[in-house]
Amino acid sequence: FTFAGSLVLLPKWILCGFGSSVETEAHCTVERMGARLCTSSCVGPVVIRGEEYLPPDDTPPGQPAPVYVANHSSQIDVGVVYYLFRRFKWIAKQSVMYLPGVGQIMALSGHVLIKR
Repeated sequence: FTFAGSLVLLPKWILCGFGSSVETEAHCTVERMGARLCTSSCVGPVVIRGEEYLPPDDTPPGQPAPVYVANHSSQIDVGVVYYLFRRFKWIAKQSVMYLPGVGQIMALSGHVLIKR
């Protein structure tokens, strides 16, 4: 799966000049694809209600960014939040870094890890 995601993102990385921002974008894209694949295969179809009340995803630089809160009423909301098609960063405790796979994805995608 990661190999396929890498092949899809290779042209973008080459055209944008091999920069680290492209690498972060690539990791975020692969993360999003993986989360959606896991959610759709384990949970089934996801329907977002009230999407018209969300702010647009094209927030200009310097403007306050929206905050999306996953209340963890179940573990499903971690994967379902990727169906919003919005850019966001997770805020998680630093010990998540030690989870195999998850920690690496969070570090490479630039998520915020805090000491608790």
